[in-house]
Amino acid sequence: MAPRYQSPTRSPVRCGDDRPLRRSAAAIAALLAGGAAPAADARRPVPRPSHRALLEVQGSVVTGPHAFGNEQCDLDRRTCARAGRFFGLGASAELRLGLVGPLRLHGRLHAAGNVVRDKRLYSGVVAPAIGIGLYGHRLFGRFETAFVHAFGPERFDAPLADVPAGTARWGRVSFALAAGVRFPVSPRLRIEPWGGYVLGPYERRTFQGEREARWLSTFVAGIGVAFALIDDPRPRRARARP
Repeated sequence: MAPRYQSPTRSPVRCGDDRPLRRSAAAIAALLAGGAAPAADARRPVPRPSHRALLEVQGSVVTGPHAFGNEQCDLDRRTCARAGRFFGLGASAELRLGLVGPLRLHGRLHAAGNVVRDKRLYSGVVAPAIGIGLYGHRLFGRFETAFVHAFGPERFDAPLADVPAGTARWGRVSFALAAGVRFPVSPRLRIEPWGGYVLGPYERRTFQGEREARWLSTFVAGIGVAFALIDDPRPRRARARP
């Protein structure tokens, strides 16, 4: 008698079993969480080292101070000329000492020659200065007092004639308020264009018998290179990269 065919046994299937769906959902959630973590970390601010100098030196090419002199005009020849002028062009060297935060004390030596060649006032000036300022990562501003020592002739001829016409004498003190931009080249090196307003020195001028006494009002401008000699050992909060 031929054997009777039997179908293979099957394990019973439970209706309503959601375990496979839960395992799939858990796997998808884990995958999404793993992919989102690096993106969140990438958006998180990353601290970077920030250098603050305890002692810094700076050298600049500088224009200033200036005195615009006396002007005369000849109506027949339709010409005008000036005499007793000073237009300074020179350099400065500066030493900065960090005090608290961005506050720094500085000493600066400014030397300039008078580039005016005809009927000029003085040949040059040397002005040591002391001041205080705020120096940030990109900007700075400062106030200083300078002690002016001008040298050279104090007498000058008339603008339109070679005859003595006037004298001028400068005082010893001037005040300057300046601001500038700091462009980092390396953690210790910066390029600094700067400029500002100068009040002084006090000038007593005599021209063709007329006397005048006033504070000179002019400007100073320069571009320099600053280098940090010594880093500030005091702790500072690191700057966060946006």
